[in-house]
Amino acid sequence: MSTINQHHTGTGDNVQHKLDIVIQALAPSHLRKAIDLLLADVRKKNIVSAKVRLETMKATEHGNSEVSALLDVIALYGDLVEPEGTQEALNAVTRVTATTQDAIVADFGERDRAFR
Repeated sequence: MSTINQHHTGTGDNVQHKLDIVIQALAPSHLRKAIDLLLADVRKKNIVSAKVRLETMKATEHGNSEVSALLDVIALYGDLVEPEGTQEALNAVTRVTATTQDAIVADFGERDRAFR
C-alpha cells in the first residue's frame, strides 16, 4: 500500500476532479458483525434487544434487497415478526433467496425453508 501526501495552501479544494466516494450498497457480508450480535440476542432469547438491533439495521439505508431478505429471515427465525407482518416477510425471503448469489443469504434461505 502506498502513502499519498497532499500539501494545500490557500482557499478551495485540493482534490482534483472533486472526487466523491459514495457507498451504493452494503452486502450481507459487510454487516456480519451486526448480524452476529443480532443472532446472539435471538439465541439468548433477549427479544427486546434483538428487536432494537433488527429495527436499527432495517432503518439503515443499505441499498440491497438481499440484506432486507436476510433481516426478514432472521426476524422470522427469531420470532421477532409481529403476526401481521409474517406473510410479507415470508414472501420477500422467498423472492430474494431464489435468485441470490450471496452465500450468507442462501444459507439463511435454506434455514428458513427448513423452519417452515
